[in-house]
Amino acid sequence: MVVENEKHRKGILDALKEKSEPITINGIYEGSDVEEEGYRTYAFKIATDLPKLIIGDDCSANEDYLTTLRNSVGQQGKYENFGILYILSKSILSSLITASMNLEGQGGPLHPKYIVERIKKDFDIKLFKDVEKIYLKKHLESVSELISDGTANMFDFESTMTVLGAESMSGLFNSLEMFEDRAIYGTANISDKEMEERAEKNKTLYSRISAIMNDDEDDKSKELEKFLDEKSSKKIARSKEDSWKRTDIQELLDSVERKASTDNLYLQDVTLTNPMGDVEIVWNYTGKLGKASKNYIVICDQTTSEHQEVILTFNKNVGVVPKPFRSNGHKVIVPILEKPITCQVGLYDNHHDFYILRLPCDSSLFKEIRNCFSLNKKGEILVKVPDEYLTLSFGKGESEVALATPPKWVWSENEKLVIPVESEDEHDTIEFFVDLGKMTQKITLKLNVAKPVPPLGPDAFPLKTIHKGIERDGVSFKKVTDGEIERGVFGYWRPFLEWEQMFVENSCIAVELEYNELTQQYDSIPLQLNVDYKVRETLTAIYQYFEQKETIPSLCPLDDELRKLYKNYCDAVVNAIASIPVGQSMSKHAHNLTRLGTLYNGDKFYLSPFHPIMVAYVLEYDLQSNGEDASYAKKLLTPFYLIPYLTYKSTPMRPYSNNQLEDIRNWLIFEKADSKQQERANDVTTNMVKGKMQEFIKNFEYLFQNKECPIVISAIGLSDDSNLIKGIVEFIKIQYSKGVQRIELHEYVDDIKDETFFEKLNRLDSLDSIERDLKAIGIDKLDLKGEYTSQDIIHQLFTRMSFYKHDINKCNNEIAYCHIAFYQMNTGSEYVTPSTNETRTELAMNGLISIPSTLQKDGVYYIGFGTKGVKNPEGFIHQMSIAYNNIYGNEKNEGSNTYSLSTGVTKKFAFKHSQLLDSIYRNANWVTFLNPEVDINFFYQQDLYVVHYTDQVSINAKYDSITVTKHIGLYENLLRKSYEKYALSQLLFPQFNETMKNYFNCLNGSWMLRLVNQTEGKVREKMSLVATSIVMERFLQRNTGLIWVPISLDEILRVTGEIGLKMDGIFSKKTLGVKGVMSDDLLMIGLDATDTNNPTLYFYPIEVKASNSISFADKGAKQVCRTWKQFKEHLFTKDDFETKIYRTFFASQFLANAEKLSANNLMNITNYNTVESCRFALLNLKWNIQEILPLKKMGVAAVVSFYGTATRSMTTRLTEGIPICEIHFSERECFEFVADPSNAVLGSLQDDDIIVDNDAQTVLSSSEGITIQQEEQKSLFEQNLEDDENNDEKDNNIKNTTQPQIKSEETTTIMPSRGKPIQIVVGSVKGGTQKIIFEPNNTQMVSHPNMGIIGTMGTGKTQFARSVIAQFAKESCHNVDGRPMGLLVFDYKGDYKDQDFLDAVDGTSYKFNYPFNPLKLVVNDEVEGMNLPAITADRIADSFAKAYGLGLKQQSNIKQIIIDTYAEAGITRDPSTWQNAVPTMEQVIEKYFETYDANDKAYALFDKLRDYTIFTSDTTKCVSMFEWLDSVRVIDLTLYPDDTKKVIVSLILDLFYAEMRQLGASKQLDGFRELRAIILVDEAHNFLKKDFYSFRNIISEGRMFGVGMILSTQNISDFKTSKEDYSQFVLSWIIHHVNSISKTEISCIFGASDTNSDRYMEYINKAKIFESICKIGQRVCGIRDLPYFELIKEDKRFAAEGQTEQ
Repeated sequence: MVVENEKHRKGILDALKEKSEPITINGIYEGSDVEEEGYRTYAFKIATDLPKLIIGDDCSANEDYLTTLRNSVGQQGKYENFGILYILSKSILSSLITASMNLEGQGGPLHPKYIVERIKKDFDIKLFKDVEKIYLKKHLESVSELISDGTANMFDFESTMTVLGAESMSGLFNSLEMFEDRAIYGTANISDKEMEERAEKNKTLYSRISAIMNDDEDDKSKELEKFLDEKSSKKIARSKEDSWKRTDIQELLDSVERKASTDNLYLQDVTLTNPMGDVEIVWNYTGKLGKASKNYIVICDQTTSEHQEVILTFNKNVGVVPKPFRSNGHKVIVPILEKPITCQVGLYDNHHDFYILRLPCDSSLFKEIRNCFSLNKKGEILVKVPDEYLTLSFGKGESEVALATPPKWVWSENEKLVIPVESEDEHDTIEFFVDLGKMTQKITLKLNVAKPVPPLGPDAFPLKTIHKGIERDGVSFKKVTDGEIERGVFGYWRPFLEWEQMFVENSCIAVELEYNELTQQYDSIPLQLNVDYKVRETLTAIYQYFEQKETIPSLCPLDDELRKLYKNYCDAVVNAIASIPVGQSMSKHAHNLTRLGTLYNGDKFYLSPFHPIMVAYVLEYDLQSNGEDASYAKKLLTPFYLIPYLTYKSTPMRPYSNNQLEDIRNWLIFEKADSKQQERANDVTTNMVKGKMQEFIKNFEYLFQNKECPIVISAIGLSDDSNLIKGIVEFIKIQYSKGVQRIELHEYVDDIKDETFFEKLNRLDSLDSIERDLKAIGIDKLDLKGEYTSQDIIHQLFTRMSFYKHDINKCNNEIAYCHIAFYQMNTGSEYVTPSTNETRTELAMNGLISIPSTLQKDGVYYIGFGTKGVKNPEGFIHQMSIAYNNIYGNEKNEGSNTYSLSTGVTKKFAFKHSQLLDSIYRNANWVTFLNPEVDINFFYQQDLYVVHYTDQVSINAKYDSITVTKHIGLYENLLRKSYEKYALSQLLFPQFNETMKNYFNCLNGSWMLRLVNQTEGKVREKMSLVATSIVMERFLQRNTGLIWVPISLDEILRVTGEIGLKMDGIFSKKTLGVKGVMSDDLLMIGLDATDTNNPTLYFYPIEVKASNSISFADKGAKQVCRTWKQFKEHLFTKDDFETKIYRTFFASQFLANAEKLSANNLMNITNYNTVESCRFALLNLKWNIQEILPLKKMGVAAVVSFYGTATRSMTTRLTEGIPICEIHFSERECFEFVADPSNAVLGSLQDDDIIVDNDAQTVLSSSEGITIQQEEQKSLFEQNLEDDENNDEKDNNIKNTTQPQIKSEETTTIMPSRGKPIQIVVGSVKGGTQKIIFEPNNTQMVSHPNMGIIGTMGTGKTQFARSVIAQFAKESCHNVDGRPMGLLVFDYKGDYKDQDFLDAVDGTSYKFNYPFNPLKLVVNDEVEGMNLPAITADRIADSFAKAYGLGLKQQSNIKQIIIDTYAEAGITRDPSTWQNAVPTMEQVIEKYFETYDANDKAYALFDKLRDYTIFTSDTTKCVSMFEWLDSVRVIDLTLYPDDTKKVIVSLILDLFYAEMRQLGASKQLDGFRELRAIILVDEAHNFLKKDFYSFRNIISEGRMFGVGMILSTQNISDFKTSKEDYSQFVLSWIIHHVNSISKTEISCIFGASDTNSDRYMEYINKAKIFESICKIGQRVCGIRDLPYFELIKEDKRFAAEGQTEQ
């Protein structure tokens, strides 16, 4: 047995030793050379006729010895008449445990279930009071729950045994986790049923109160008052230590009753008075059971009893109810009659309506509708059919029947009525009747139920139309309306709307909130303060406007009238502040301007939409956007830091936000500057901890050979470690499925007595309490169905993490070694008001983007508002932010200090922990600074390598975290290895190394990190990027007077996702909606600062190739051409709102990289000062953009290649009409450029001639600039989209490898086609006759043959899919080499199995006995050295688990059963056994039943599989999947239940994928790829959401193997699961009518920047049957499909066979 608790383990051993005799064990190694010492232990004698038991434990002997000892007992020899009893401290000694019986295991004498049974037998003997027996039984039930969870052991029965020993519970209730109950020892007459309820309430109350009292919440009474009255709550909350446990349960029950009497009437339960096996309740409700609800109750009663009653249980006494109903305290008894019953309990807005019906059938009639049915007063059943349902079943019989005509079904226990919930005539309802013998029941199915209108949130600001608030149930703004549609309002936003209304109604200057102790709510006090007359007048005019419009600012767009009012108000405020006399104290009315449009609640200070700074922001946003929307605008543009700090009532305050409030962009909230960390900063901590732990393990795999090698984390200076623990929990969740890496956490704290969050969790005495506290810090999901439970995660947290706490004041400024240190700088709380003219401005886009400015002066940091560099500010924000930062800088002491200009509240700190920081740098591999308030120069000045800074969705350089390291020796060695390959001078290596480090530091710190696990080719690729930066800075100097800055494009465009960032960045490929290849290497931005007030920027993208061949240069030219086109489209030619954001983004990137170059000594001070002189102009759109360089012959973009021993050359030629300069160097020169910046070759870059071909010269000389040639627009939507090309090209151009081409061994009489595509007619252009052709094997048209078919029921999806399959069947003759194509159809509903269709396509349908074996071992090079049987078993078990929602333990059991079945067939991990005959699924099923008898999901799964012969049991009939798949093969799934269908598909695809990989890449010829197979998955959403391993791999990898998938489903959203967006693997789409399609769904297919999205939506919403949007390759067209029934009439290949279909 395993006893982890040391005290318990010692107690057991001591007790056993008292009853045992000493013994010395020796001689167990007889016959070997092992020297053996005697093992002194004890032997326990159970009975004279039984062998003695040797007692062993792992604290006195090691595992090997104990294992050898175990093998010696019971065997012939010295200890053959002995047994052995192990008392172990841990369960990881697998070699002992697997071959021993666990005494606490199933069937063992100490198993908790056995102990429970024994205790129950002792009840009657030991306890004399029946009421005590009931109490003890209740306690045992709670222990039994632990048993079912697998967490109980025999020590959990200690308290129970104590009670039995005392033969009474008196005084021992607390030990059973209950309150004393003195009433049961008195004269009270309590029935057994009442006693059971009383015991349940006692147990529940004790658990609930205990959890609250053990929590660290300051206001415990607040939590207690949720269920107890105020008096009892305060009494318990104030009790000392554990005195609350002495409270009697009756006192608490009375308190609960008193509390309930003042609470809402709450419906708790619906039951029967006399529950019987043949009588069941089906209960569904809408609304809230705690306030108002509608309850639909059906009594399924097949008995002949005439009398039956329903009990409605409430939380308090109900009072009088009308007859024939009866009330009894908390309960209402409703007699059930033959007719439907309706009644209401409660009053006003706190009532519950009941509709009750009795039916003579069982509850299987409601199995699939129990959560979506309702009843009307007539007793008719109404069903709102969920969208995901394809069919609805009624009844449980084996025989499936369809709805007859007329629509009536006679109820039978042997039948099951199945109704397809798709109507060919698209009716919204289906009505039918069920004959139940005594009565006929009407059921109405409502299809396509409209989705509810989502509530309005602050993220919709600014609105397009005026909305007005609606008061309901005494709640203001319960809803809002635009005059047509009513919408709810998010609760967290409603107070802000109410406050705006208060300003308008009271026409006040400010509002203060005061807490009312009596009502326990805030009272609002409007303040009428004296301010400048013009300010008051203009503000009053604004209030009058909103009063007239009956709205408020958050619900009202700007019109010309409001714009004028706002402008007048801003002018008045700026003038009023400007007129404040300098050099004297502020007057009262001047000081009141600091309170203008504000609200204060004693804690936080709010700037409302009437505050001048917010009005200015709204005006500027309106001016810049001009009513347009822009992706990322709402994420990027925020007024948050327009006032970085302020003082209110002389208290320093800082901006405050959280996940909800950040959406409210027309209010600003400030908190006291000494408050705890903000939630916003905390979220950064969580993400950084989780992310950095993952990255470190990934980058340093060699440090973590197994899961027991701990990742060591240190946390220094964190005032609140809850989000550190939250990050670790998130890390554990990610790691759980593959095993959690051991974690070692060291926290360095200022006060060792302060309890950390982890210590608090460790102190809590229940899993519920721990789970509640984890959820309280924002961990939303602690369980994931089929993966893990909250208990699993909590267990991992406490078993996989070791925690250490250190007093930072006693560690002598030294920390211990760690892998990652998370450090929170303490920047103090000193605030000053220096001149803002010394600190540079950081406002961008005329103030729509803001961050604090930072100044370092004499070793001191100043953080606040800056105006240095501001020149001729335009717009509304600059003047207002300068004015208000200035007036708040003078606010202290109510403005009584001397008023001064150009000032603002600024945080000041001097960093003092240099020794500690040096230790952190020395002893931590990575150091992550959380929310650093210093600029990036702080880190560069300390000779640190910047590993990473947060990918904040921001334009300016404010970093939420920065990760640095001093430990770069490993990377230097990698660089040296590549350097030495070219036998370059060792004297130059230090220069080479320093240059590489500095450029990596500037361009992308993560590049160096990834060198560790990369091939030599990848290392050269990253080096070539640095070399190219050096080359281009020299090359581009031909353009005199320009300052050039290199920028890494991979973090911007995010073409491949390789760098680990989300794919949807500000200017990412995904955001732009770009398809196809792009260059994501370097961008050179050149600055012409001739006019610093109006500078010019040049954009010059560069693709870098480092390969063994020049052949990739052409592809590089194409890539960089596509990138330049995006710059042309989104930066050069437009001037809309989105373009302004993009331009500001790139200007800020230019400034940030210039700052990094300067900090790393890669830019001279003169150039940097020139750049800084243009800062204000660059950030505020006061700059020009030029698409052609001054020296035109350089083209507009470049390809730089380093290959072999190439000869240097520079040539500009056209690629897709764009002049691209191609520059070639040898591979050796790549390293020379970095090692020696004075290299003569670099000098030649400024002098050597550039050859320009004639076509390029013509384009460059054109006065009209470069025109991008648009292809002929043939689409309905005038849309060109680029094909996606193979994204693994970068690997190819480094490794220079090619895939082997596997020739088919098949023979055919069809003559092979050369140079002709497979052509599938999908339809014709709507309103025309032009055919739209899909060429799935034409690599120039589409890069893979996957297709998505979307559409709701009755839109023609099935007819279209049949048409596509039929055409594929006839097009094999055009395949490469005429190879026959296989078409594998998974038929979910029986749409492809009819004989006419099969005859037409020469197909075959299979219902069962499929001729292949999922257990087949597919051997290829990829599995060399691996345990192939275990891998195959794991794959099959994974499919079972995902299909049936099994847990990890069940999945593991299935895997082991399969491995054991292999072993019985003589197949092991030894490859020589893989040729043996593999077992069948039938053998696996039988093996499972031999091994397990548990009644769980896994057992039910195998029980179900045993009923079907899915795969043939005759292994001689098994064939290779691809040999079998030589024509149309239909897998008919209609016979099987839904979960079994998913298993079948997954198992077949597992085998398919393995054989596909075995075949290798398919052949390509003349631009056409050989197609081996097309897979059609009908109703694909059933499989997509399960994320089956092989399904995902086939759709993503299939193209190179000649395999495509056609997925047919109802919604675009089906393609996106929690783990994967499958739409990225599909480039060809047929989209029929879809209900309520969203713009998000449209953007998944066509890209977020597609201007036609509204037209697509309109077309899809109005599409009729057989109408769709077709997207293939570059074309997007509105078409009429070619349905199958028309195809076989029109296509001669079918007409010749005489096929017809109606």
